[in-house]
Amino acid sequence: MNAASKSPKADTNVNGRTIQNALKQIDTAASTSKLEKSMSFYQKGIDTLIQAVNYMKQSNRTSIDGIHRDTLIDRIKHALLQAEEVKEKLAKKETQMQPHQSSPPPRRSRLQYNKNDPFIETIKKDMYIDSKNIHTKWDDISGLTLAKQALQEAAILPLLRPDLYTGLRSPPNAVLLYGPPGTGKTMLVKAVAHESQCILFSCSASSITSKWVGESEKLVRTLFQMAEDVAPSIIFIDEMDALLGRRRSEGNSEQESSRRFKTEFMVQMDGITPMNASESILRKRVLLIGCTNCPWDIDDAIIRRFQRRIYIPLPDSDARKSLWNALLRKSNDVQISSLELNRLVSLSQGYSCSDIVSIANEASFGPLRELRGGIDTIKHVNRSDVRPIQMKDFESALKLYKKSISHALLQRYDDWEKEQATR
Repeated sequence: MNAASKSPKADTNVNGRTIQNALKQIDTAASTSKLEKSMSFYQKGIDTLIQAVNYMKQSNRTSIDGIHRDTLIDRIKHALLQAEEVKEKLAKKETQMQPHQSSPPPRRSRLQYNKNDPFIETIKKDMYIDSKNIHTKWDDISGLTLAKQALQEAAILPLLRPDLYTGLRSPPNAVLLYGPPGTGKTMLVKAVAHESQCILFSCSASSITSKWVGESEKLVRTLFQMAEDVAPSIIFIDEMDALLGRRRSEGNSEQESSRRFKTEFMVQMDGITPMNASESILRKRVLLIGCTNCPWDIDDAIIRRFQRRIYIPLPDSDARKSLWNALLRKSNDVQISSLELNRLVSLSQGYSCSDIVSIANEASFGPLRELRGGIDTIKHVNRSDVRPIQMKDFESALKLYKKSISHALLQRYDDWEKEQATR
């Protein structure tokens, strides 16, 4: 689908009637038996809906005449899938009209789902996470603009506009998020799964490893094959350094099963999306996301396979202010002026996001601790008799909680990045 770029003046013509007409065109395309007409209706309808969504984003509007922006995005995704099916039928029709050209064999699953495969059952039970149960959005994450943009380019935009992300602009198949603990790496993955509505497989050391010889490698192979079958999907591996550390050949410092596991993992990463022009991008899209606090402990061959390596730093002043505002909005009994808020932002420099959340939680207990009488008083006190949370509570919490990220650790990330650049 090629959506023509519209000028700002043309965007102002977007209204409820044009959106309804576009939705009718998509419905007509779905019910039309003639493939050429169906493709034309899909193209016109999707182009108009994309124009409407872009206009709503530029004008900071969530709806037009009662039609919500998220609803239009869902319709665009569904219509793109249907349009790709029509496109494949047209290509098959043209191939049949040219008998001298051999058509590629149809794609088939490499797994037998009708059997009681223990590896498939393990993946469904321990790794599969329904993205509908994840409610983290981009707005819930303070700062990290570059990381959000990179993940959107890797997971969300290729699903909305597969025609734009081809050739040299093909999205990455693997993204590594690294940085100090508590900076929001896992929340970024949750936001990607929620916004893209992809099937998510979350792997941990306990779920992907086995005490039986050879089972871990088979489980890894089955996981990648299953993710490809149900694509678009996301494979998320947290604390990668625990699973995919450096291989050691000297002495007996590493077990043979661990080396075989890492080797199988690298083989599957290289074959995660085989290039085949006959397959739809939407059907073969599998994204691997890894998170780690110690990238220097990961094997170099595995690091090389991650096309995007994104550093998730400590929050800057703007991110800290946004985070403090979000935390203070959760409680109605906070008395903090704008000057005191700016002071909080300054005092929390060098703290991670999780540190700031812990400080806010600790400060919220200050008014209750001032009540005399202990537990009996708290059990019977009226809520109106509890004073609001004030600046002195946050100052006390800041004195109690120290920074969890040392300067030496931050310097080690800089040294590792310089080492990667010299390579």
